[in-house]
Amino acid sequence: MRKFVVISVNENPEYLFYVPLVIWAWEKFGWKVILIAKEESSYTNLIWRTQSPDKILFVKNDKYPSAMVAQVARLYAAINRNSDDYIMTSDADMLPLSDYWKFDSDKITVWGHDLTNYNHMPICYIGMKASRWIEVMGITSSSHIELMNRDIELLPNAKSNNPEKLWCLDQDLITERINAVQFEKEFVHRGVYPNGYPIGRIDRSAFSLNHPQYIDCHMPRVLGDHRNKAMLWNVLVKVWPQEDFGWFGEYSEQFSKLVK
Repeated sequence: MRKFVVISVNENPEYLFYVPLVIWAWEKFGWKVILIAKEESSYTNLIWRTQSPDKILFVKNDKYPSAMVAQVARLYAAINRNSDDYIMTSDADMLPLSDYWKFDSDKITVWGHDLTNYNHMPICYIGMKASRWIEVMGITSSSHIELMNRDIELLPNAKSNNPEKLWCLDQDLITERINAVQFEKEFVHRGVYPNGYPIGRIDRSAFSLNHPQYIDCHMPRVLGDHRNKAMLWNVLVKVWPQEDFGWFGEYSEQFSKLVK
């Protein structure tokens, strides 16, 4: 069985920047990456030259904001995949730090449901076989645009003026769909530290390397911020002290020139 992580980006360079590092890290733990992007650009061309995902899908839907499209499009990553492929959702700015994600492929697995007080199914992380994704999401077409237009229209929060509600549309949708099916589910509870952050997560909002275990890193925004760039480098050398990250340093310099 092949294991895939699906991440997505729009045209925002702050998220595009992370893609090669995220691809590299997931591959370290035996996962391939499916990348959904808005369109090809000088940024994406640099990314492909640095690290290549298993598959690149360009999804553009002018009916909705590009960030919303990028988020929701992940839920249809099973389009044109082998039925036995295992697909798990994640974020472009979430870096895996260990081989944490274990699963029974016959079940729908939701990691960290406790982090939302058992409300939303968190997009980081939900996994199941492609054949199950097709059933859960009602994938009856090979068109991301057609499926998104069908499903987003049914979500009450899609017409909200509240940015927080718009930001969670993908979780609204997948939570509704998973709750509606009878397939067996497994919920892997993450737990939180006293400060409210997930166990094993290095988070940019409460940055610390003092963790008894490392699971993932919600990466700091490094473009134009030397302090945050140093924080990210500290994570890399702490978790992978034997690795040569010269390639990432070179990529960072080239990317920064494109931004300027």
